[in-house]
Amino acid sequence: TNFNQKTVAVTLLIFISVIAPTLTFGAVYGKETDNKIGAVETILATAWVGVFYSLLGGMPLCIIGSTGPVLAFTKAVVRIADNIGVPFLTFNAWISCWLLFYCLVAAFFDLTRVVRLATRFTDEIFAFLIVSI
Repeated sequence: TNFNQKTVAVTLLIFISVIAPTLTFGAVYGKETDNKIGAVETILATAWVGVFYSLLGGMPLCIIGSTGPVLAFTKAVVRIADNIGVPFLTFNAWISCWLLFYCLVAAFFDLTRVVRLATRFTDEIFAFLIVSI
């Protein structure tokens, strides 16, 4: 079998490198969403997505987790839900359903082919967004 010392070391490294930011982002999510999404939910979501992505996506070592732009989007969704008077979790679920539909359409029509049109400038601007948030 391939279960050896390197496998254990890599597994522990990925676990440690994922759990610390997940706990941090979970605490911030809890603060921003009035504990509707917190550290426990963030850990469970990260684990669930990581397992299914590794099984279905064929990339077992891909690190899945919360990021600054997703947190900024969630903060905006909380504000919008409060302003229009709908429950945040319901509103967030409907946004997720719309995103699922959009991703299925993008996959069906192979819209990833437009990535070749992205220039280095586009990459630098997106990297700056990630770093600044």
